[in-house]
Amino acid sequence: MDRRKAIKTISIGAGITISMGALMTTFSACQEEARTMTDGWEASFLDQQDAILLDELTDIILPPTDTPGAKEAHVIRYVDQIIGNVYKAKDQIAFNEGIAAFKAKVKAKYHIEPYKASREQLEQTFATHLKSLTDEKIDNIKKSSVQPYSKDIDERSGERNVLDEFVYSFYRLTIAGYYGSQLIGTEHLVYAPVPGPYQGCIPLEETNGISWAL
Repeated sequence: MDRRKAIKTISIGAGITISMGALMTTFSACQEEARTMTDGWEASFLDQQDAILLDELTDIILPPTDTPGAKEAHVIRYVDQIIGNVYKAKDQIAFNEGIAAFKAKVKAKYHIEPYKASREQLEQTFATHLKSLTDEKIDNIKKSSVQPYSKDIDERSGERNVLDEFVYSFYRLTIAGYYGSQLIGTEHLVYAPVPGPYQGCIPLEETNGISWAL
């Protein structure tokens, strides 16, 4: 199955435009036990249990089809490094509080610990909130990045909302981490470690309709 067909865009109407980014509409059955990081990797910034949960979310956003999913591409490692080493302290706080808010949503809706929620339950919670991100909400998210951090969150007034920020930023980080990963960039996209001369305008047929690594 082609990834462009397998991944259905759920961000329509949310003001989000990311090339080839989307979420599937069908998922596997419920899991009875909490997940683990099978390869033994440990997060350097994220709480380890949160990292395991987010690892599953990345694979929901970009699941395996004819190419590997985000989990196999270790996208969570990229997310962990970006949040821990690039984000400002106030945005790190907001991201962690956004994770907590997301887990609270899952628990309130399904009466289950988030770490034991099924892929479908996680997807429904994430997708529902992603679809709710209007252009106005996204504008507020962008504005909040240049404002001092405040714990006072009021959705009605449009002030900083950590759940909105988490869903928006995590979605974008997952897409960027996937298409910039070594696995996808070198084995599933056209990879040119030493780019040739810049050609600003060439016939489309000369590209062979292929996608290049970022």
